[in-house]
Amino acid sequence: ANFSEQVVESFPSDISTGIYYGWACVGNGDVHKMVLSIGWNPFYKNIKKSVVRILLSALISAIQEDIEEAKRQLDLPEHLKLKEDNFFHLPEGKIVNNH
Repeated sequence: ANFSEQVVESFPSDISTGIYYGWACVGNGDVHKMVLSIGWNPFYKNIKKSVVRILLSALISAIQEDIEEAKRQLDLPEHLKLKEDNFFHLPEGKIVNNH
């Protein structure tokens, strides 16, 4: 979840952008592993930093759900047929990106 502008503005102005890890809790809840992203926000035309906190357990769960949905969708006939599209079949001997 994004921190509010007020919270971000309370950070030191010279805080480095990047990905950080640590521990987080919400209120008196359990303490969870988390990742924190500090970066420039295009919504603010990259003049304001934004800080996004992600609880790893929630992120992992969301990614796993996305993977399962992608598998279900790709197994549908209308998507499965794309696996045989000419896009994936290069002429014999043609090299693309050194492969």
